[in-house]
Amino acid sequence: MSVIISLLAQKGLRIVVEVVKKRTSLELKGWSCRVYLDLVKNLGEFVEIEGRDGNKLVDILQLHRKVVRRSYAEMLAGFSIEDL
Repeated sequence: MSVIISLLAQKGLRIVVEVVKKRTSLELKGWSCRVYLDLVKNLGEFVEIEGRDGNKLVDILQLHRKVVRRSYAEMLAGFSIEDL
């Protein structure tokens, strides 16, 4: 990774924010969806469910629905890409 960072730095780019996360991917048998569990340093835990059966799974698990439109980087940096 440091080689890539060095190459980008040579082009004038710099690190603005670093996202450190641990992602667990789940594929549930019999369900047409994937579940991603993210633990993001300084932000907390997030669940992402993608696929045709996603809404049904959210209902069955009684998860609180909250759509987050900003990326982890945006949340950590306190800005939105649209602000740039």
